Amino acid sequence: MKKIVFMLCFLYATSAYSQSPFNHSLGLSFYGYDGVPGIMYSPRLTLSKLNDNTNLSIGTHIGINYSIYSGGMNLLDVPIVMEMNFGHGSDSNNKKKKGGFIGLGYGYVENDDGNQQGLLMNVGFRRKVFDSSIGMRLSLLTDIAFSDGYFSLGAFYTFF
Repeated sequence: MKKIVFMLCFLYATSAYSQSPFNHSLGLSFYGYDGVPGIMYSPRLTLSKLNDNTNLSIGTHIGINYSIYSGGMNLLDVPIVMEMNFGHGSDSNNKKKKGGFIGLGYGYVENDDGNQQGLLMNVGFRRKVFDSSIGMRLSLLTDIAFSDGYFSLGAFYTFF
């Protein structure tokens, strides 16, 4: 887990000095755990621009769910995802009104019942509303032991 956190910090620090665009989002996610929303932070670094409307990025959708009922943190979600972004929100210069992303990567979820890790798939859309960018994200984590799937659904605001 320490290696994942170190890698995320490294990506964030190097993006400040790179020529590649860095975007990030902040929002709420429901993790299918207890119905209480958690906070989601989603930084991403563009690796390659495929055309004016599409790019490849690497990033995460870190989520923390703190429950007032149990008096502590119920969930920590740390995925590492390679995503294809298209249309609105693919980069700060894109003028489209609608866009989205699809991604594949590795996910790690720790909650009161233990932890799960494995293949993570996500899909989402972004839309321009007035001068802001809002979106929704759905993800599925398939545990390495194939014991369970783990869904999350989030809504976010993208900063450019």
